[in-house]
Amino acid sequence: MRKAIFYLLTFTLLFTITGCSSEQAQSSKSGLLKQPSIEVKVYETGGNNPTVELPLFLWTSFDSKMINIYSHFTGGGKSEHCVLQESEGSQLQVGTKIEVLEEATCLYVRLNSVEGAPKNYSTGIMRIRIVETGEEGWTWSKAVEFDN
Repeated sequence: MRKAIFYLLTFTLLFTITGCSSEQAQSSKSGLLKQPSIEVKVYETGGNNPTVELPLFLWTSFDSKMINIYSHFTGGGKSEHCVLQESEGSQLQVGTKIEVLEEATCLYVRLNSVEGAPKNYSTGIMRIRIVETGEEGWTWSKAVEFDN
C-alpha cells in the first residue's frame, strides 16, 4: 500500500512539473514591431495631452532605479524606473517579426536622451527576440503588436 501511495505521489509531482514546464515554454508570444508612441499627460487647465513618438530601439540591458516622481493626484514619492541610455540603443524596423520573452517589472521608463535632458514615460519595456536574427534585447511595451 505504501509503495502505491509513493508511486502515485511521485507520478503526480512529475506530471505537475512537466505540465508547468511546457506551459512556460508555450507562454512566449509572437508579434510585430510598430512605431511606439505614448500620450503625455499635461495637468494644466485646458491643456491637451500630446502624443509623443518614442524611438524604436533595442537595448541589450537597462538599469533599475528608484526615482522621485510627482503625481498631480498623489503628490510625490519614489517609484521604480527602468533607465535606458538612448545612445546605447540600436535601431529597429517597423514590421519586424518578434517573440516576447519577458516583461520588466517597472511601470515607468527614464530615457536618458542624446539631447541631454532625461525624459520619464509612464510605460514599460519587454525583452524580445528578433525571429530573423535571434538577437535579444529590450524595447518599449508600446512597440509590440501581438499576433491574434
